[in-house]
Amino acid sequence: MVVWLFTGIVMILFVLAALLIPARWRVKETADLNISHFELYESLLNLKNWPRWQMDEDAAIPFMFVGPERGEGASQYWETDGVPASLKIGRCVLGKSIHYQMRINKGETILRFGIFFSENHGSTTLTWMCEGTSKKNSIERYIAFFYKWKMKREMRAALFRLKKIYEPQLKGLKQPA
Repeated sequence: MVVWLFTGIVMILFVLAALLIPARWRVKETADLNISHFELYESLLNLKNWPRWQMDEDAAIPFMFVGPERGEGASQYWETDGVPASLKIGRCVLGKSIHYQMRINKGETILRFGIFFSENHGSTTLTWMCEGTSKKNSIERYIAFFYKWKMKREMRAALFRLKKIYEPQLKGLKQPA
């Protein structure tokens, strides 16, 4: 009887605590790159350049590009482990930002991204932000902590690869874990 009562109280607390976890979450990473912000902005407008810095060198995922080659409306589609995904650039502010949306599993998961550029004495400070929304159930709210952790790790690794592309003197450095 006491075990059932204790289990019930723990379950209620689990559900109530999940209600306190915000449904919307955000991850932000920043990197300084020794390249002019317009040059970096122009390079990142073209989605065909993205696999170079977004993925590990050993990953071989075929992409299908649709729409304009660069800028607003440029899209890419791919499939990983049987899960379809897409990315579409929605809005670009010349030299300032690129906003895009990623849809995973036919829109079941939607992530909104923004890449922001600011000039910093001849170099560029790039700020990359991702926003997502958890589903309403309690377990999804807790899983959001894992999503945030994983997204932060992936973004940090991608920014390191981007830095290696534009700063050749870093070629011998190992990617952070």
